[in-house]
Amino acid sequence: MPKVTIITPLHNKGPYIDETVRSVIAQTMTDWEMIIVENGSTDTGPEVVRQFSDSRIQFVESPKCGPGTARNYGLNLAKGEWILFLDADDLIEPTYLSERVKTALDNPLANIVAGCWEEFSDDFNTRTFHRPAGYGGDRIALENSAIAAAPWALHATIVKRSHLIPALTWPEEMDKSPSEDTAFWFPLILGASVAFTDQAGALYRVQTCLLYTSP
Repeated sequence: MPKVTIITPLHNKGPYIDETVRSVIAQTMTDWEMIIVENGSTDTGPEVVRQFSDSRIQFVESPKCGPGTARNYGLNLAKGEWILFLDADDLIEPTYLSERVKTALDNPLANIVAGCWEEFSDDFNTRTFHRPAGYGGDRIALENSAIAAAPWALHATIVKRSHLIPALTWPEEMDKSPSEDTAFWFPLILGASVAFTDQAGALYRVQTCLLYTSP
């Protein structure tokens, strides 16, 4: 059983998915699986993914379109103890998984490990550092923040699979809403044990907004 399952919905992110997959393959921790969920793409993204021959990478197709739907489809196939939701245009640096898993091992009661991230644009000229809401253990600040917005970048955090299934999966009815992340994270953090790390390693690409449409 892999330590971490990485779930990546793929919807018209052909220009980026190669770099995203390569950032996973470059991890210093090798005990992972990646499930890429094709989700109504009309570009070259699926062909790019099929070029990878790593046995740890699965390429599957969701019967319905939508980011939450695709993530849940991947989650139903996941075998890892921990889940990382990684979008198809974002990246993780080589030590990301090893550092997040180390924090999890140091905090055996944690359901969620949340860390820092950096925002970047395609030219990589600037990278902006961010810390998660509640950083340092301020539980009230975390819960208050999560009411109105996602408390961290999606892939800045790993979540224990047993904490997600069956009741706390993605709310698929929110797939056409820009706030589906908020609807996902708020119930997930209530009552959860959250461990924080000051390590970054999650790179969030900005200015690539794409709305899902039915295929």
